[in-house]
Amino acid sequence: MSSVTPTQIANQSLSQAEKQASEQFIERLPLTLQPIPRQQVEQWDSLFPFERKSLLRFLNYLKALDEEEFQSLLRPLRQLEAKMGVQQWRFSAQEDTIENASLLARSAYYQDWRREVQRVFDIVNQSSVDTEPKQNAQVKRLVLLIFPEVLPLDPNTAWKAWHGTGRELRLASPARGLWEQLLCRGPEANGLVGALAQRAEHAAADVWLVDAGAALLETARAADKADRARPPAISLSYSEVKGLRENLLERLNTIQKDMTQADVIRENLQHADWTPWCPPALVQDKAVRDFLVTLFLSGNGSPIFANSFVEWASSEAFRRARPMVLAARFGTRAKPKPFTSVAIFENQENVSPLPNVEDAEGSAVDAAILARYVWLAALRYQEYSQALCLCVSERLATAYAVAPDSHPLWREQTPISAERLSGVVSDWLEAVS
Repeated sequence: MSSVTPTQIANQSLSQAEKQASEQFIERLPLTLQPIPRQQVEQWDSLFPFERKSLLRFLNYLKALDEEEFQSLLRPLRQLEAKMGVQQWRFSAQEDTIENASLLARSAYYQDWRREVQRVFDIVNQSSVDTEPKQNAQVKRLVLLIFPEVLPLDPNTAWKAWHGTGRELRLASPARGLWEQLLCRGPEANGLVGALAQRAEHAAADVWLVDAGAALLETARAADKADRARPPAISLSYSEVKGLRENLLERLNTIQKDMTQADVIRENLQHADWTPWCPPALVQDKAVRDFLVTLFLSGNGSPIFANSFVEWASSEAFRRARPMVLAARFGTRAKPKPFTSVAIFENQENVSPLPNVEDAEGSAVDAAILARYVWLAALRYQEYSQALCLCVSERLATAYAVAPDSHPLWREQTPISAERLSGVVSDWLEAVS
């Protein structure tokens, strides 16, 4: 696996010979460093460009070291593994498992192990900072958080969960239509989604649209009339994947729960054929389909609650793909029914004959909190330290923004129109060095 451009990484597959060569090299690593890169090589077609690039960076850096440098870098970790007795564990070198995590966490040297692994990755990452083009650090990023009109946000408390980390912007009118203007219209009638898709180095994973319903996706699809060789964005709709999540949840709830079999159960469900329950767009997209299955298996409420789906899918998108633009649109959930529990992973439509009753007020509270969590998830990564986070409610004549002090948005006079706000954000995001 030689050094390639991001576009090549996004499009290429690994030959069997390349996989074998990588596996042979990975065998030279300390045992606890082997599972994740080996699993990523094996699951290459399910990785996003950022993950592929990170894996290549890690392996290529180590391969470039001479033997003395290689051993010197990894010797402290090997010595620590000997103290921990890793060779006597039932530790899987093939994949990252729940049992592996349990064995490591129970070791008296666990914190030392974490620090040593972090040291290795810090050295590799610092090398990439020193060698990759400086303009990579100047890529601008947008996190757009959307509250539809059905969510009755209180204008006096709508942005309370942000604890003053940003600024409230007065709008000329309620923000109805603002996100459509920004994402899908604009001066060329295709908005940011279309403009970014025309970049030479663009990959679909650069733009994520995550929706509790389907309005965000439908608007983007309607605006995308261009004949493109590559998809302009990764689009996830909680309502559109109903068949997948309900069938997966049903399968999960019929399996006998046994911690000793947790890895086997997860492996079986991860590799089951879920295509019969996927919308057409996912049938041909293995990476996104596998992303959703992994998300639903991670025990975070995403198969049950639309807003949990939006928050967790966004968080995982940041971790795995580092998108330039992520738009997350929240929605509503039903009120919990009597004699059911939100703590149990069960579809209450199936366990209670009572009709569902939408809880708009409770959903608004959930969404206001979870929107803040989406932004906190982004801030875990250096790439978003200078990003713009923009919250808009279709009900309110205010928006909320978190951005660097130098952002051009702060120089605008308020109240600002939706068109002007959209233009400022678009111009800033597209002005990439």
